[in-house]
Amino acid sequence: MSKGIVGVFGLTVIAAACATNGAQSDDRRGHFAKSGMVMAACPAGVLTKRHPEMHFMIGEADGGGFSTTGATSDNMATALWVLTAKDSGSGSDVTLQKKGGSAAQLDEVWAAVEYCETGT
Repeated sequence: MSKGIVGVFGLTVIAAACATNGAQSDDRRGHFAKSGMVMAACPAGVLTKRHPEMHFMIGEADGGGFSTTGATSDNMATALWVLTAKDSGSGSDVTLQKKGGSAAQLDEVWAAVEYCETGT
């Protein structure tokens, strides 16, 4: 884990290099027109307004791109989900992986991802 601090959309988060492990059935994937950096960071900005108790760790993803981890503390062991976004020519490919979160929590994260793409 790197020790830098990154300011994104008015919030401060701990920068972390995050590994993404095997896919689960609750995982979500999609292609979006915006860059990987925007699609990884923007949901944290949206969700921090709804859940100020959450901790968001944003950094470079293993294998390239960017990742955001949503957790209940600044300890990666409390991760509820990991969002990875990698630039792919005409935008970015985004994957949301379930860690310890519920289906409802993943639905809310994915809704934030879609909001970041469209603004609605």
